[in-house]
Amino acid sequence: MPERRRDLLGVRVDDWTMPELVEVLDYAIVNRIPVHVWGISIPMLSLVRKFPEIVDFSQQFDIVVPDGAGMHFFARFFGQRIRAHVGLPYVAHEMIELAARKGYKLLLLGATPEVNAEAGRRLLAQYPALNLCPGIDGYYRPEAEADVAQRVRDMKPDIVLVGMSLPKKELFLLRWKDFMQVPVGVACGGYLDVLAGKTSLAPKIVERLALSWLWRFVQEPKRLFSNILVSQLLFLFYIFPVAMISRIRAPDRSIHVYDLFHVARCARCK
Repeated sequence: MPERRRDLLGVRVDDWTMPELVEVLDYAIVNRIPVHVWGISIPMLSLVRKFPEIVDFSQQFDIVVPDGAGMHFFARFFGQRIRAHVGLPYVAHEMIELAARKGYKLLLLGATPEVNAEAGRRLLAQYPALNLCPGIDGYYRPEAEADVAQRVRDMKPDIVLVGMSLPKKELFLLRWKDFMQVPVGVACGGYLDVLAGKTSLAPKIVERLALSWLWRFVQEPKRLFSNILVSQLLFLFYIFPVAMISRIRAPDRSIHVYDLFHVARCARCK
């Protein structure tokens, strides 16, 4: 088994190709082994100043994919190789295809009730034989979280796509992973909006140029101004230059993203 883990400023990223990942997740479903997938993107490195638990998430999830082509470019500057862009939307899409092909039970968890319902309707129109559980929206009260986890457990899905905001989806999956007994959980973020036709994924040329973040921002500028645009600019004009200067000055000394923002290790997700 090759060593898949890469370290970028103390944040873990795994090196997978999509066929390898699909094979592993299919094996997890067949053998009822809980495997949860999360992804790290360039904007999320900047968000560590606001959500320091992001670094903990990268260590606690079973598989961490590079969610955006920009992670490949960044990894190269640190002499680390990531073979493929295995972004979360594409992982979620592959899981839908796998469920439709093999009869696995799929659950959509997250988004508004209307978006969740529309995403389910469109999926069934595209895959009439898909074994789709009744969807659960992501707008529940914190005190209702245990009830949501119980509903998931009762429906016994093979795959759950969790489309909620950061860090709500991450905390939910980590807290309830063992209890829910779902073989595959994918923290797919805004992908349920894509399934519902509310937003769209970036064209391939935009993705290759590592500009998917800009495509997302243009579609929802008000909602994503801080999390996408400001975070991307912070990376380009602060994180990246400081990291490169530190590497040039002291190539043998590791630099951690916590150090860049002078934040303490977060324990909220423990």
